[in-house]
Amino acid sequence: MEEVLKKQMEIKEKDRKYDYTSLESQLLLQETTQIIAEVTKYCRDLEWKITSLEMELEKHGRIRFMVKKIFSKLFTSLKINILKLVGK
Repeated sequence: MEEVLKKQMEIKEKDRKYDYTSLESQLLLQETTQIIAEVTKYCRDLEWKITSLEMELEKHGRIRFMVKKIFSKLFTSLKINILKLVGK
């Protein structure tokens, strides 16, 4: 735990020393923002596909209750994690 705190302090110190106004920094920030937007879109698409699959499973009465329950827990967990990534 102590090591983690030391590492965080080192990162904060380096962060303070970094020049965020340079062209390189601006380009890096722009690229990072673009990547985050793409990941967010991918996560939302994945969330929709999971929801669609979940609804499709509900339509089919052949699937045993336990299997549906397991899938439901899995999908719920995945949706929660996706929402955390997206920042909702």
